[in-house]
Amino acid sequence: MSTKEIFEKFTQTTPFGGFPTSFENSNYVIFGVPFDGTTSYYPGSRFGPDSIRQASLNIETFNMITKKDLEDELIFDMGNLILSPCDSNLMLNDVSDAVSFLISHKKIPILLGGEHLVTLGSLKGAYKTLSDAQKTNFGIIHFDAHFDLRDELYGDKISHGTFMRRFVESTKASVLSVGIRAPSKEEFYYANNNTNISFITCEDIYTNFRNSLQTIKEFLSSKEIVYITFDMDVFSPSEVPGVGNPEPGGLNYFHVREIIKTILNTHKKIIGFDVTELNPLVEGKISPTYAAKVVFDMLTFHQA
Repeated sequence: MSTKEIFEKFTQTTPFGGFPTSFENSNYVIFGVPFDGTTSYYPGSRFGPDSIRQASLNIETFNMITKKDLEDELIFDMGNLILSPCDSNLMLNDVSDAVSFLISHKKIPILLGGEHLVTLGSLKGAYKTLSDAQKTNFGIIHFDAHFDLRDELYGDKISHGTFMRRFVESTKASVLSVGIRAPSKEEFYYANNNTNISFITCEDIYTNFRNSLQTIKEFLSSKEIVYITFDMDVFSPSEVPGVGNPEPGGLNYFHVREIIKTILNTHKKIIGFDVTELNPLVEGKISPTYAAKVVFDMLTFHQA
């Protein structure tokens, strides 16, 4: 697709961070996917992208660990994808087209969700840009309270609770899920019996954080290219209540920051990021700030 055709699929919003960078000069391109058509509990994550952007305008942009400032990063915000609120297939195709377009133009796409199903479109778009050799060494770091490996959810094969299974079934990708604490019985046994899936539970992180970081490093060491997908419900709802499917327990911010730092210090070839499942209708003051901070950390720990 041409640049004009891609840009016609988006509507402009307040840009993330408020930093004016052109598409041509950017290293990172942010876009929102305001979709929650398969949400199974609290609806409202379609309002997540603009809520994250608003929070991004009101928090400090300097990373005191890396000494990098987000103001110095070359970020372009394409706006929000224009969507039918309930057409999952059209959404997935449009997200896939946008992500593959951005990667082909040597940009790192950063998606703001939206429910977690949007990630399936992003993964498909990234995967089709890879060579056959790269596909065998493609890894996904999946922050989440849930596996998202159900075969179906309320009769739907394509949903926020099934998307990772659909992608694993159709590709050679490997997945490391981080922060798992709420699997269904079906998902638990599916994950344990699938050699392409590994996971670190919240209990693992709380009882032996150093060992969990080593597991992440070992996973990354065998991957040529990595995609990071981040569901906000990986946080404890005592810190981040504004999500679609809150689950007791969960990680705190310093766990998350250290894991992000470890990933981005260990592996430089990150093909894309996303942050999903923020629901500002559940809680819209603290939770969006956490989501914006996750994006800030991914950008300021990453070396483009």
